[in-house]
Amino acid sequence: MTDLSEEQHNALQQYLDSIDEQTGKRGLRYFEQAKVKHLENDKQGAGVRAEVTGTKRYRVTLHFVEGEWDGECSCPMEFDCKHCVAVALQALALGEKEATAAKPEPPVVAQVVARRERPQRSAEAAVVVLMADRLGRKLSLEEKRAADAVDKLYQSHRHGRYITEMMLEPITRIRTGWGWNSVQVWPQEPRTPWEAWLYVAGYLRQRKHACPPALLAVTDWTEVEALTAEWERQQSVERWGTYLQDLAVRAESAPPETASLRVRLEEKGVQLEWQKAGAAQFVSIKVNAFARLASSAQQGQLPLDEPSLAVWRVFYTGYDSRPFRDYTEPDTARVLNQFFRLPGFEDRVVGPLGTPFIRATDRLQWHLDSTGDKKIDYRIALVLPDGSAPPPALTIIDGTPSLYITADTIFEGPPLGRLSPAQGAITVPAEALETSDGLTLLERIGVPPPPRIASRVRTVRWRAVFRCAVKKDGFGSSERMILNVTAEDTAGKVLAKYLRETWSAPALKADAAGTLTRHDRSALSLVPGLMEGLRVNWDPYDSQWHRQMGKNFAAQFTEWLATVPEGVTLELDPLLDSLRGAPIAAQVKLEVEEAGVDWFDLRVALGVEDTTLTPEEIRMLLDARGGFVRLGEKGWRRLQFQLSEDDEKQLADLGLNARDFSSEPQRLHALQLAGKKAARRMLPEPQALAIERRASEIQTRVMPELPAGLRAELRPYQLEGFHFLAYLSTNHFGGILADDMGLGKTVQALAWLLWLRSLPDFAGRATLVVCPKSVTDNWLSEGAKFAPGLRVKVLAKGPAAEADLKAARTGADLVVLNYAQLRSLEKALTSAPWHAVILDEAQYIKNPDSQSAKAAWALRAEHRLALSGTPIENRLLDLWSIMGFAMPGVLGKRNAFAKSFDQRSDPFARTRLAARVRPFVLRRTKGEVAKDLPERTEEDLLCELDGEQATLYRAELKRARAALLNIKTSKELDKKRFNILTSLLRLRQICCHPALVSDKAANAE
Repeated sequence: MTDLSEEQHNALQQYLDSIDEQTGKRGLRYFEQAKVKHLENDKQGAGVRAEVTGTKRYRVTLHFVEGEWDGECSCPMEFDCKHCVAVALQALALGEKEATAAKPEPPVVAQVVARRERPQRSAEAAVVVLMADRLGRKLSLEEKRAADAVDKLYQSHRHGRYITEMMLEPITRIRTGWGWNSVQVWPQEPRTPWEAWLYVAGYLRQRKHACPPALLAVTDWTEVEALTAEWERQQSVERWGTYLQDLAVRAESAPPETASLRVRLEEKGVQLEWQKAGAAQFVSIKVNAFARLASSAQQGQLPLDEPSLAVWRVFYTGYDSRPFRDYTEPDTARVLNQFFRLPGFEDRVVGPLGTPFIRATDRLQWHLDSTGDKKIDYRIALVLPDGSAPPPALTIIDGTPSLYITADTIFEGPPLGRLSPAQGAITVPAEALETSDGLTLLERIGVPPPPRIASRVRTVRWRAVFRCAVKKDGFGSSERMILNVTAEDTAGKVLAKYLRETWSAPALKADAAGTLTRHDRSALSLVPGLMEGLRVNWDPYDSQWHRQMGKNFAAQFTEWLATVPEGVTLELDPLLDSLRGAPIAAQVKLEVEEAGVDWFDLRVALGVEDTTLTPEEIRMLLDARGGFVRLGEKGWRRLQFQLSEDDEKQLADLGLNARDFSSEPQRLHALQLAGKKAARRMLPEPQALAIERRASEIQTRVMPELPAGLRAELRPYQLEGFHFLAYLSTNHFGGILADDMGLGKTVQALAWLLWLRSLPDFAGRATLVVCPKSVTDNWLSEGAKFAPGLRVKVLAKGPAAEADLKAARTGADLVVLNYAQLRSLEKALTSAPWHAVILDEAQYIKNPDSQSAKAAWALRAEHRLALSGTPIENRLLDLWSIMGFAMPGVLGKRNAFAKSFDQRSDPFARTRLAARVRPFVLRRTKGEVAKDLPERTEEDLLCELDGEQATLYRAELKRARAALLNIKTSKELDKKRFNILTSLLRLRQICCHPALVSDKAANAE
């Protein structure tokens, strides 16, 4: 870097003096930290450049032009930033070093950035100068532009005496268009430029306008308020005075009375009329009155009765302020269509004489005749059924039907086809009508061609052709379906193309001499609906329709193919054409292999007719579960299993559904496969026989003797239930004992627990029983009665429960608690495993989203048992939730379970479900085990009851006898006897079967 001249040195010090204090301190810190790199002379001209390392590496250039320094930087501030200060300090330091051999002392640098005292300026100084003094630096370009604008305002107002919005644009930075609106910035002419700025600053703050922020930051707002406070208050007083005066006038004036509106059809157009309150007749609304109504409508204060409000909503478009509409205006037809076709306006639309219109019973029709000899003309006219002409029309409204409106009558007629027959017959030269387009017109208005040309008509039927092909995108990563839709004749000639929801057709060739061509385009009306169903988009670059081919494309395209009617031609490339092919027929065979003790993995082996398919392709088709699979150039294929209704039922007996078949095996228990017709028919004979033997071994293998500690004689069905529970434990299953209430589920469970504790692998852990509050004492009494060797502990209630639980784990064999305690003590209950967990009245966890269900699933135990007297067939989700506790995962995930076993769409769903849960559920009703239930007398009942129950029963019986003695009439006797007998029967059931009490309590909860 070359030496700085004395002039450059002094100017650089002046440049640093103009920088604000905060920026100077930051630049000094960058300089002291040696963050300035590669300082050199600027090659573009006088100046220096360097790099400064901040959050990034910034490029700084200092220019020396006309005796002054300017700084530019690549940082967001762009100029006169801390990086520019650091470079300037570095340039000064190097200049000092080169001038003297001695190292400059630190005070030299500090002196460089020292701020000079603000010079004293006169009161008439410009705002540009005063702002630079206040900021302690040069103004930026935007700041200088705003300050110059204030100075110009001060000078121009002294000559022009007004200020416009355009003059404020350099200050507010708001584009105002023409900006000729005059604004008041000050109440009187400012005395100095600075006073002008204070007024402008107050104007900006009041209207929340923007301005270079530095100018507002150095403004003393106490000066602004002292100058403008009185003026602003005076303005506020004036505004409020005007508002309150207007409010008082409105309050004194009476509210406007409601008026009535109607529409009168005149010779040239439609006139809106009104009848004010108390007026004798309707009169035309003037333009000014119409404008007042429009203003009232915008404020929600339209003074009209209810029918007139409907007239206003139809007539007023929101932008037209005229109460008269010419018949030739496009919007008039819309207005009249609503007035004449919607109900409720019959007495609000009148003719020129002010009377409502009459609806004619005779319907108009088109009449066509020819006149002339050499040069023939055709006359087309609307006539009455008798051929006579209708009265002159005020206007005709096209539609279905068209409306022919005269001075007092409305006639319905055929479509107009854009003809305007209001003035009578329409004359069309034969040279124009005897063409293909002329035939199209006659067809649209429903008039047969005249005999003169009928024999020369040749009909060309247009057909819609859809051409679909698969095309790879430019990079080959994805594919699109390309679609072109054309209209063609029977010979395949393209007559039109469907582009952007419209038909683009070239000019048709002229007819041959003596021939007229009628183009039947009726088939093209199907195209818009088919395009909507195909979900395609228009590509303006390639001028064609297309859609991306996602994973559901094949299924959606196949559904669309089924909607294409016969009148539409489809041309598909081979890939898409494969979607129209028949499914691949597949014969179902089953294979099994052992997957553990008593468990088998069942696989589906298919026999397909298509010999070109590889084993891998067959696996892919099987995993698609009947859906489409893309097999390379072979196109899309899908499987269809050749299964009869009987086959479906047999698979359901195995718990299988053809829709769920895949290459993954399904694990089934031997008991699920044994004795099933489908297994014997679809499995190889040796495998079927092996499964039958295994199932018979299971049933004979798990039939232990009753444990020695049981003090009860089990009935045959109860012994069967005990063996079922032992079978579950032997195979490490959980399960559900779902006997009817009163069949002794508790005693069966107690026998099972005693047997488990007698096994050699018993670990000594306690068993947990979760039941409703009303049943906890029943487990205590039943345990003492039938299994006195078990130490039964009912958990204490309230805050002491957790401490009681810790002691019960080691001091009891059977810990009993209720479902509320299960929720509150979940963390303590799941902290260590239990020997077994029993959920009594397991329907308490039928809702899988409940806290009780989630807490039950989290329990850890070697054996799990759910007891429920409520039939498990009630609701699918109930069973899934209970099985989620007893045998987690055996019924799959919740969503898949609901879909697979939904009987609304699958008649075999419940059969399959029963097959899946059969090894884990035992369900008996009272009717099924009736032969094993003993006859019981009242004395037997009293002998079985404990003292409290017997006392309750005798007291109820005594009350019933006393009630019978007080009966006086036979009618009262029948009703009273019925109530008493019902009460006694219920009491007997409660005493005999305490489980019923829990059922009643559960329902109450």
